[in-house]
This record gives sequence, structure tokens and C-alpha cells, in this order.
Amino acid sequence: MLLTRRALIVSAAASAAAGVLAPLASAAPALLHTPLPTGLWRSRSTADLIALDKKTCRTYTCYDSAVALVDESPLEDIEQEVLEARLDDDRRLELEYWGTVTRFQYDPIDDWPALPRLGNDNWVSDPGVTVDAFFEILKGHFAFARERGIDWTALRAECDTEIGRGPASPDHLFDTLTATLQHLNDGHGSLRGMERYSESRSTESQLYRTWKAAGGRPLDGDFWDGFSHDWLDHVQHRILSGAGHLAARGAVAWGRLPDGVGYISLLTCEGLAENEGGHADVAVARQTFDHVMRDLAGSSGIVVDLRFNSGGWDRVPLALVSHFTDKTLSAFTKQPVRYGVGLHTQTVEVEPASGVRYTGPVAILTSDATISAAEVGTLALAALPNSRSFGRPTYGALSDPFYYRLPNGWKGAVSNEIYRGSDSGVYEGVGVPPDHLSPEPSASAFWQTLGAQLRDAKAWLQAL
Repeated sequence: MLLTRRALIVSAAASAAAGVLAPLASAAPALLHTPLPTGLWRSRSTADLIALDKKTCRTYTCYDSAVALVDESPLEDIEQEVLEARLDDDRRLELEYWGTVTRFQYDPIDDWPALPRLGNDNWVSDPGVTVDAFFEILKGHFAFARERGIDWTALRAECDTEIGRGPASPDHLFDTLTATLQHLNDGHGSLRGMERYSESRSTESQLYRTWKAAGGRPLDGDFWDGFSHDWLDHVQHRILSGAGHLAARGAVAWGRLPDGVGYISLLTCEGLAENEGGHADVAVARQTFDHVMRDLAGSSGIVVDLRFNSGGWDRVPLALVSHFTDKTLSAFTKQPVRYGVGLHTQTVEVEPASGVRYTGPVAILTSDATISAAEVGTLALAALPNSRSFGRPTYGALSDPFYYRLPNGWKGAVSNEIYRGSDSGVYEGVGVPPDHLSPEPSASAFWQTLGAQLRDAKAWLQAL
């Protein structure tokens, strides 16, 4: 998913556009220095093991046969991203980060598992070990095997047969594992190795394909860049008539429409700040949305446009939602799954923003290019008592991915959580449906189709 890249594209396109606001101050909220306890910590919900010393945080994937290094970072970098760390009387460690809304829980362990420790220069080349580990992860962590009709025994047999048919090469192994991954149809599923990358399910949306069919042109040879440029141009000049504002490195566009309706387009949930990381992005999001809501005060209704947003940090759209409520909002729940069993359920609440708040009607625009964190924002907006959504179902990749590393050094991700909306609906794989379903965008009248979605949203707002 081209999250950071797209934020840079939008920012670059925005810098030459009219009506651009000067960048808001990007100072982050004061950091609570949260020293993390040293030692070894085993996740309560995944195969993660984290090793903390005074300078470094290392994350490992624990298998039955080995422990594989996933990531190694300076401890100060990790502590900067930690919103809160809690250590209870039973020495259970709970970590909460600035970007995500998951509360990660760990138990201390006294010593390393009695297994080979893999990393750097001692990866295992045996394909049988890699395949065993791959299926151990999928069986243990994919949250939707029953819904997808996955028979792990049959899928493993099919994988083994295919491996036996081809050459004993890393490329054939990679091809076979990615073909297996496609059975999951997992919006966050992926595999990366040997400078190759493959997704379980394509993130190329119908919206994007229709734009291409409508004559969309590449920018500097890249169709994705062209789509990003054209969408921003649509927002700035067709919707806001050149009179809107842009901030957060091109991630947020807003303005007041001629009929008195406020309009906000959130184009990405990552890359809002010059500095990388959830802490910096959430800080800029809070500052930006406070500015936006001051500008739109007194609007007869507000449209939130998430139709072109491939995700990023969950707390970014939730920062916007916090301006639409005067009381704590129970937005959704999330539940990790291990070996097909749902574990502890976490209720995610949105606290009212400290700045300007608007509690009038809110119309939400979505499409199948509304992905990941943008879908989380959609769930939270749908929990508002005065909201209604228009457009097309979202992409259907709400679960946070579990990131792992195979014994041969390849990296992967798989969805290991169940998100439930305030209506108890589970929309993984199918997308969050709008209240008002619009026709599919038309290649013969692409921008006009999108304009009709906005007109339907405004008609609802103006009828109240």
C-alpha cells in the first residue's frame, strides 16, 4: 500500500496549487518520557517476542523451531512512539502507541526460548523450514479462515504439491507461497523477499481502474501519480472551486461550499508531518483539524470525503471524529484472533476534542479506495448519531496486520484482528457499506458520477 509515497505525491502536487495554506506548526504534543522496562516480553495475542535493553528494542517472531529477528530499532525511537506504557502488579506490560489504537499486552519471560535465534547472517535456506513456519503463522494468526472457507490441511497439501512441481529455487518458492496467500484474499496480507513483493489481495481499486478507463493519464510515466494529481485537482477546483485550503503536506483539503455546507477531504492518514512516525502525524492532524473546524464553524452541515484515502495511522481520522462529538463516543471494538479463537476485546472510544466542536449533521463519502485507517475512520463516523454515508462500500481491510519474519529472512503480514462497528457489523473483506449506495463510477462520465455522490450528500444535509 503506497501510503508514504502517496502523501509525498499529494504534497508535491499541492505545492503548486492555488489557495494553499502556509504549513501549520508541526510541533508535537509534549512527550511523556516513558521508559520501557528492560527484559524479554512475550505477546499475549501473537507470536511476537520483544527484547528490550538500555539502548535497543528488538522484535522477534517465535516459531516452534526457531526465533526470527523482525526489527531492530534504537530504544529512544520506540519510546518516542509510545503514548503510554503500563506495568501492572502481575508484571503484565501494556503498550499503546501514538499511531495505532491497539493496546498490546505482554508477559515477562525469564530467558530466551531454547531455540535457534535467527537474524542478520544466519538465516535458514531450507525451504521445508520456511514452509512450515509460513503455515504456522497463517494458521495461528489469520483471523478470517472460517469466513474464507480455508482448510489448512488441504491448502498445505496443495502448496507442497506445487513446490514439488517446479525447480528448487527461491523464486519458485516465493511464487508458491504468494499463490497460497491469495487464497486468503487478505487486504493486509503480503510477502516480501529477494526485492520482490506480492499482495494477498490487490489494492488497486475499481475507482482507480475506472479513472484509467475514462482516459486517465500518467504523471511523469506513473499512472498512480496521475490519479493522485487528478483527484486533488478535482477536490480543489471542481468541489472547492479554487477557494479552499490545503494543509498537512497536502493530506487535508477543506472549505465552505456556496450553499453553506462545510467540506473536508482527508486524502491520507500518514505522512502529514515532515518527521516520520505516528506521534508527529497525529500532532499535525490535531492542529490541522482544530484549524479546519474553526474555519467551518457555523456550517449548515459538513461533508467528510474519504473516497480517496489508502490509510495510515488510525488515530489520524479519529482526531477528526473527536471534533464531531460532545461526549465520549464508543466507536468500534477490535479483537485479536489466535488459532481461530477470539481473545480479549478492546472497545475503542473517541474523547471530545478540546478545541472547536461541531455536533450538527455529518455526511460521509466512501469508495473502494477508502482503505485501512480510512475505513476505521468510517466506522467511527458511522457511530455518530447524526451521520449518514454515501457512495460505494469501502475496500474491506480494517484489521491491523501482524508483521512476521520467516526463517529464511523474508518478511510478511497477515490480518489478525476482527473489527466490529457500533452496529456489531464485521466488514473485513466486504467493506463498510454506505447508507445510501451510489452507482459505480462510470468511465463515460467519471467526474460527473462522483459529483452526483456529493450532491446526494448535500441534499440530505439540506433536508434536515
